[in-house]
Amino acid sequence: MRVHAAGVVLAQQPVIRIEDSFGNLISSDNSSIVAASSTGTGPLLGTTSLAPVGGIVAFTNLSYNVAETITLAFGSGSLTGSVSSNVVVGSGTFTKIQLLVPGESAAPGTGAGKNGTPLAQTAGSGAASTLVTNGVPALIRGSTYYIGLYNPGPGSATVSFKV
Repeated sequence: MRVHAAGVVLAQQPVIRIEDSFGNLISSDNSSIVAASSTGTGPLLGTTSLAPVGGIVAFTNLSYNVAETITLAFGSGSLTGSVSSNVVVGSGTFTKIQLLVPGESAAPGTGAGKNGTPLAQTAGSGAASTLVTNGVPALIRGSTYYIGLYNPGPGSATVSFKV
């Protein structure tokens, strides 16, 4: 099974044929086809609505920003829809380390990669923080001063340091 990288145009793009009930191509149908993620937590990105050319709709720039297994749904108001088999979207290449402080949470697939507002902390209290790699929590830190980082995906690295 092919694994597509999150945030990158899917390596294999869908091609949809408009057919009659006997499987014959209907080249004269001009019903626009809309693609969407039918499972998963994020939206399908790219040009998701196309008109057919000669009964064929060839998507070219669909992508998905969350590392998870999804299915794609294709439909049109006048035609019977179709759902793809599983599409596996894996982590993209390692691009950043992000520290989440109390009050913030990871939000993979968003521009900032996190949401929330930092809470006020007392110096020296050892407030818990979460270290995030590519949108995936890597370590939860309590009152110790040791931070570790492990990224099991492409470009893997293990880094540790004291703060």
